[in-house]
Amino acid sequence: MDLLTVKEVAELKGCTERYIRKIIKDGKLEAQEDSDPKNNIKQYLVPVSALPEELQKKYYAKIKSDAVPIVPELKEPKKTKKKLIEKKAFDAFSASEREEITLWSEILKEWQEVRNRYKSKTEADPLFVASMKLKYPDLSISEDILYRKYAAYKEGDLEGLLDKRGGWNRGKSSIPQEIWEGFLYYYLDDRKLPVSQCYQITQEWMKEFYPEMLADMASERTFRRKIETIPKAVLKLMREGEKLALMNVCHILKGYMMTLKLMMYGLQIIIL
Repeated sequence: MDLLTVKEVAELKGCTERYIRKIIKDGKLEAQEDSDPKNNIKQYLVPVSALPEELQKKYYAKIKSDAVPIVPELKEPKKTKKKLIEKKAFDAFSASEREEITLWSEILKEWQEVRNRYKSKTEADPLFVASMKLKYPDLSISEDILYRKYAAYKEGDLEGLLDKRGGWNRGKSSIPQEIWEGFLYYYLDDRKLPVSQCYQITQEWMKEFYPEMLADMASERTFRRKIETIPKAVLKLMREGEKLALMNVCHILKGYMMTLKLMMYGLQIIIL
């Protein structure tokens, strides 16, 4: 449910905030009491559905113009022609596609609810994107992606909510060399950090040095598969430490020497 602050309702109606508060107190306008997340001061939140139909239309028209950025490519003739194509119904998609469409619909609804809590809606966008990346690590999401998918959502274009590259819920399958080397710096350490922790540390490291590649970071499962390609000798030497690795080598050599001594002893008995 979309909720508006007193100030937003006043701007929408073209009147003073004082007037809006008065009609709320008089019971002429439905509102909920809540606290401002920035200062915890009590405030009124007005459901859009409680506004007159004319103001509701004005609000949604404003939301559409605010949320959808102007993208030059959308003005090209080829792009506008695509809008003439008949839109597919929800049941026409595969089970996996319906799952993805449902997920994005829920994300976009939640995004709008979060934006309505902020005076400047754009302040909420980077925070929301960050929270979604934590909640869905394998999902490719950014502010631009949110805007594009919201535009498709408002137009009823379900196909626009799908990841055209495929494999939306499987994560990326390749790891750039520089990212792999960064991961190995933490994984090939004698502290023996678990894979999950090394993956999380690598994400934080990427935010600092490769932020542009973070959205396309491969899934943790992909890193686990690639770890299997590391030679066991390297894992033993690096994760167990040089000293322990040498101790293991010495233990093996002692075994060979003992076998050799027994063989020599047996040979002496035969000669005697």
